[in-house]
Amino acid sequence: MKFDCPCGNLLDVDAPATALYVLSAKHYATLLETERAIEALDKDVPDYETRVREMGLTLAAIKQKACECPRCGRIAWFREGPVQATVYWMDED
Repeated sequence: MKFDCPCGNLLDVDAPATALYVLSAKHYATLLETERAIEALDKDVPDYETRVREMGLTLAAIKQKACECPRCGRIAWFREGPVQATVYWMDED
């Protein structure tokens, strides 16, 4: 996914160099439990892929994306999905 920063820089939100995930504290336990459950699944069970996909959707629902612009330092936070971002820029005095 690409995002135009207000400074004019085009960001690749999915690139490892700029991608961040935001997770609220209330969902942290769910994240850990779901990741452990995925690791514990028996890969030989017939519905393995379906179960992993369902757990992956659980993880996707609780994680929000964010990215930092390497040019200006603004943070774009995608709270409601990939369409709309809230952009933050800290002014230095």
